[in-house]
Amino acid sequence: MPSTRIASAFKWAHHAQGMQPTIRKYMNSVALQKGDANSPPNFARYPGVRGCQAKMVSENSCGTFLWTHLKTREDIKKADLLPLGPSCFRQPHQKKGELLLCMVPDFNFAKEAAVRVQSMAFAGIQEEWNLSVCLLHRLLGGDVSDVELRKTHVQKQPNKPKDDILRSNLDGFVDIADELVYDAVLTLFESKLKCVISKLEQGDSSTELCVSGALHQKSM
Repeated sequence: MPSTRIASAFKWAHHAQGMQPTIRKYMNSVALQKGDANSPPNFARYPGVRGCQAKMVSENSCGTFLWTHLKTREDIKKADLLPLGPSCFRQPHQKKGELLLCMVPDFNFAKEAAVRVQSMAFAGIQEEWNLSVCLLHRLLGGDVSDVELRKTHVQKQPNKPKDDILRSNLDGFVDIADELVYDAVLTLFESKLKCVISKLEQGDSSTELCVSGALHQKSM
């Protein structure tokens, strides 16, 4: 789920692949190091962090800035009324020292990503890992391997807080863009699963219609 991704990214060296190097450097050296600012909610709200999954599905990098710059105080006030709200940060400037930049996320990339998910042959859910692995092979073929059901490449970080603790400490932050994509994935996952179960109950092990979505479309 999106909140877990934010918590994991915060714990893993403030991961934001694709973010402009100067902005990332400022985030790590200043924005997340002042007192209690070094926290998951401030990281989550930093421009370029939210909407990672939606950006990647729509063929952008995780830390890409898909934002509209707000140039006046009036623009910022209007942006406060939007679902995603504005984000402001200070950017180093060669002559003026620092400039305060405020931006509001462009929501179109999230809508595009949700539409793309609907056309996928398969999408899995991390919280339903084993079931996702079995559904993948049922739909697209091949045998389930033991290694697919085991934890591999586990990173041991004894001094780092657990994801569920960080997730509960997001101070009400909701990644609306990624939640939209996550809802689309859940819908697709449940549709494919329902299709496969229905065919197996009828004694039919073929899954071509489930992969194409034709069976699901006929039932709507």
